[in-house]
Amino acid sequence: MKYPLYNKNGSGNLLTLLFSACLSFLIILLLTPKGFILGTSSYWHTDAEDVTQYIAGFNYYFISDWHFPLLAFDSLNYPDGTRATFVDVIPLYSFLLKVFLPNSLYPFNPFGYWVAFCFIMQGVGAWFIAKELKINCLFTSLALSALLTSFPALLFRLGHISLMSHWILLFSLAFYFRAKRTGSLSIAGITILLFVSFYINIYLFVMASLIYASSIMMMLSRCYSLKKILLSVLPFFFVLISMLIFLFPLPPGGGARDSGFGFYSMNLLSPFVGGTLFDIRLPVMSGQYEGFNYLGLGVIFLLASCIIFFRDTIKISIKENIYLFSTLCLLTIYSLSGDVYFSNVLVLKLYYPAITEAVTSQFRASGRFFWPVGYCLVIYGVYKLFKIESKRYRYLLLAFVVIVQGADLQNQISLFKDRSKREQLEQINYKIWSEDIKNNNIKFIYFYPKFRCGGDPMKALLPIMNLSSKYNVKLNTGYIARYMPDCGNISTEIKNSSKENSLYVFDSNAYNQKDVAEFVANEPALSCNRRDFAYICRLTKGAEKQ
Repeated sequence: MKYPLYNKNGSGNLLTLLFSACLSFLIILLLTPKGFILGTSSYWHTDAEDVTQYIAGFNYYFISDWHFPLLAFDSLNYPDGTRATFVDVIPLYSFLLKVFLPNSLYPFNPFGYWVAFCFIMQGVGAWFIAKELKINCLFTSLALSALLTSFPALLFRLGHISLMSHWILLFSLAFYFRAKRTGSLSIAGITILLFVSFYINIYLFVMASLIYASSIMMMLSRCYSLKKILLSVLPFFFVLISMLIFLFPLPPGGGARDSGFGFYSMNLLSPFVGGTLFDIRLPVMSGQYEGFNYLGLGVIFLLASCIIFFRDTIKISIKENIYLFSTLCLLTIYSLSGDVYFSNVLVLKLYYPAITEAVTSQFRASGRFFWPVGYCLVIYGVYKLFKIESKRYRYLLLAFVVIVQGADLQNQISLFKDRSKREQLEQINYKIWSEDIKNNNIKFIYFYPKFRCGGDPMKALLPIMNLSSKYNVKLNTGYIARYMPDCGNISTEIKNSSKENSLYVFDSNAYNQKDVAEFVANEPALSCNRRDFAYICRLTKGAEKQ
C-alpha cells in the first residue's frame, strides 16, 4: 500500500508520520542528558542496577562464539551457559548487533539507542493508529502522539529497558483497528510483530498476543471457517518454530518458576495517583511500584468529557468491540492479582486455581498488564473528540487536554530526568580488580553464593558480573532470570576447576573467614585475602610450577 507524502486530510500521509516521529524524538532529547542516547552518560556507569545486568549480559553475548541455539552463550552460568533472553538484553536487538557489528567494538553499551528508538516508535505507533482509525486531522494525530509518547507508565519504566518497548502494544492495537476496518487479519504484519515482541520482552509478547486474540475472535464471529482458524494461528506457530532455532533446549536450571504474584500488583488507586496538579499521597503496598499506571489529569479529563458528551455511544462502542473490551477487563483483573488493595487496605481476595500457577509464576509482575487498558482509554478519548463536528471546539479541547496532561506530569517528567542523570556508582575498585585479571591471566571467576543461593546480588554479584564481562572472563553464575542453580556444590566445583586461571570470590556479607577456609580446606595451593566486599582466593604464586 502506498502512502502519499502529503494530503490535505493528513490521514496516513508520510508527512504526518515524519512529524509524529520527530515529536517523539524531540521528547526523548529534552528528557535526557548529553551522552544518554550514545550510552556514555553517567546513568549507564553503575554496577548495582538493572542496567548493569543488561550491559554485562549483552557484552558477554556479543563477544561469545556462536552456539546453537542462536541465543545461547556459556560465559554466564559456566559451563552450562544461559540464553540472552534470560539476562534481559533485548535478544533480537542483541542478535542483530552480534550479526552486523564487528567484535572490535566490544565492550560497549547499545541501550541508549534502544530507548531513543522506543520513543520514536511510540510516535510511529500513534501515526499507525490514527491512520487505521481514519483520524484525518494533523492536529489530532500529533495530540495523540504527544499523549502516547508521554504515557506515564512508559516514563516510569526507565531502568527496565526492554519494557520500554510499549510501541509493540500500539502496533498491536493498530492491527486490531485495521482488522475491524477491513474485515481481515494482517497475518504477515502480525507474524512479524509477535516474533519481534517475543524476542524483546515476554510480557509485551503476551499482551500483544491477547490483543491479537481479540482480533481473531472478532473475525471468527463475522465469518467462521476452518481455513480462517488455521491462518489466524500461523503467527503463533511461527514463533514456536523459531524457539527451536533461538532458544531451545534450555540449559540445566533454566525456565525455573518465580514467586511474587500478588506482590507486584496494581493498586485500585493506581490510575489516579501520581500527578502534580493533584498530588495525592496515599500509602500503597511495597511491591506495587510494578503496578504504576497513572493516567494523567489530562486523560482523566478527556475520559470524563467522553462520558458527558458521548455517554449514549459508550455501550455501542463496547458492543462493537466486545472481544477487545473483554480482554481489557481480564487484563485489569489480572493486574490486580489475587489480593486487591485500595491504598493499603485489602478490599477483596481473588482465588486463582492451582492450574494457573504455571502462568502466575512466570508473569508475577501482574501490575504491568494494565498498560494496554491505559493506552486504549487514551486512544478512545482522542478518537471521540475527533468525532466532534466543530473543529474549533475539537482543537480547543485537545489543546486543553495536552496542556493539562503536560502540566500534571511534571513530577513524572522530573523523576525521569533525575533518573537519567543518575551519578556514576561503583562498588569495587575496578583498577585493582582489572590488574589482577590481566596480570594473572584470569579466565574464570567462581562467585559464591550463586544467584538465588543467598546474599545480596545487587551489591556483590552485579559488580563482579560487570567486571568480568569487560574482559570476557567466564562466570559460574550470573544475575539470570528463570534460573535455579545447584547451591550446595561449592567445594566440588572448586576442586574440578582450572585453578591456574581461576579466581574464587566469596561475598563477605554471606560468608565469614571460617566459612571460606572450609570451602578451600582441600585446596592447600589456594591463598585467600579480603578485598572490598569479598574474600578472594587464588592459586599461590609459584604453586602452579610445583
